[in-house]
Amino acid sequence: MVVARAQRQRSEDMRRISRSWAATAVAAACTATAAAIAQPVPASLEACVRITEDSHRLACFDREIAALSGGGGSAGAASKGTTSKGAATKAAASAGAGAASATAPVATTPSVTPEQKMGLSPEGVHKLEVEKGISPAEAKPPQELAAHLASVSHNSAGRAVFTLDNGQVWRQSETRAHFEAHAGDAVKITHGALGSFWLSTDTHNWTRVERVP
Repeated sequence: MVVARAQRQRSEDMRRISRSWAATAVAAACTATAAAIAQPVPASLEACVRITEDSHRLACFDREIAALSGGGGSAGAASKGTTSKGAATKAAASAGAGAASATAPVATTPSVTPEQKMGLSPEGVHKLEVEKGISPAEAKPPQELAAHLASVSHNSAGRAVFTLDNGQVWRQSETRAHFEAHAGDAVKITHGALGSFWLSTDTHNWTRVERVP
């Protein structure tokens, strides 16, 4: 009789342990599943609850909990790997775009400089712009141009022809026997009255000139 009572007590203890394991397993599975994929309790756990044999029921819960835990870990790792790969791809694309932007040349709009315009008539400026294939610019010629003489020659009329180091060519529009200038001299070309221009090497050496288109 004592043995039968002990067996009943043991059986009752096993049932309580089994119910406790079942409740814990179901709660854990529900919480993990709802947080991760928002799905109902797996059918495999519900099947474990219906097992009447205590030892078999406990073994069923152990097996299914282990399977669920392993699957969740794999899914989490896969998700993390996918996210990391996507972030790396996005970062590489962004870096490539930044490098391309940094090395791309900045487009500039060509124009005739004020120095190039100086001494030219509106028709001459327009011709120069057409030759260079650029749009008309709004900049006005400067009041003074400083340069060096690349060469000095004389035309058939005996007037001096001055080639500047910037490529411009100017010639005397008058005859001044006492004016002297030589290659390498620093000169200034300034505006005069009525659209005239003066070329000088100093305050005492000057002559009236005109731009050769």
